[in-house]
Amino acid sequence: MMKMGIHNLDKMFKPATVAVIGGCSHSDRVGSVLISNLKNGGFAGKIFQWRRTATNSAGFLLSPPLAQVSGPVDLALIGSPLPSVPAVIREML
Repeated sequence: MMKMGIHNLDKMFKPATVAVIGGCSHSDRVGSVLISNLKNGGFAGKIFQWRRTATNSAGFLLSPPLAQVSGPVDLALIGSPLPSVPAVIREML
C-alpha cells in the first residue's frame, strides 16, 4: 500500500484551478453557490464552470466536454444532481 504524505493534499486545500460541475443561471443552485463562495472567499485561481447546456456564464469559461479543459484541474466540485454524479466522475477520469 502506498502512503500519501500531507504535501499531496495541497491541490485539495490550495488549488490553482477548480472545475465546478453543475450550476446554472439560478443563484440558488448548488453549482452557482459554489462559484459564488469561491469568488467571495477570495479564490484567485482559475475557475472552469461546466454544464451541458450553457454557452457562457458570469465571465467564466464553460468547457464541455470536461476532457477538453486546457491544463490540469486541481480540484473538481460536483454540484450536479445525484443521478448524474457517476457519469460526471467517469468523464473526469
